[in-house]
Amino acid sequence: MAILWMAVIFMFSNRPADESARDSSFVGGIILHVTVPDFEELSPAVQEEMLESITYPVRKCAHMTEYAVLAALWFGTLYLTHTASANADSRTKSAGLPLFIEKACSQHVAAASRNAFLISVLYACTDEFHQVFVPGRSGELKDVLIDAGGAVIGLLLTVILRAAYLKIHSPEKADL
Repeated sequence: MAILWMAVIFMFSNRPADESARDSSFVGGIILHVTVPDFEELSPAVQEEMLESITYPVRKCAHMTEYAVLAALWFGTLYLTHTASANADSRTKSAGLPLFIEKACSQHVAAASRNAFLISVLYACTDEFHQVFVPGRSGELKDVLIDAGGAVIGLLLTVILRAAYLKIHSPEKADL
């Protein structure tokens, strides 16, 4: 799923600037229609000014969301890989090892989080480089930083949701 999501990000980044701007304006228009009372009754000039003011934040939120999802998907992939490996190791060792496996789960969370973050940021760098070759687009360090922020948010939410899930379904492992 993580690699598929990377392909989705690539497809979005491969769109020329004018198409991307139209999408952002469309989403911004929906947000304004939902959040601004009587938006339709405002003058076209005021509507356009409001739309222009919201388009940039919409674009940057899209960046953050793309990379929050990417980091969460990589976390899941990497965490499952780590724990499957640890469980396989536990079957081949002595009887006292399952406790080690449980203690290692928090190490797996840290390792999966770190690696998911690194993969996401490295992909953000390549994505910005890719945009240099797309008509009307540019690669910007600011966008890499925004993407990295999205990755952090995605990982925080993932780890928090994981802890909540464990607390509900397995209270003795909630601290992992």
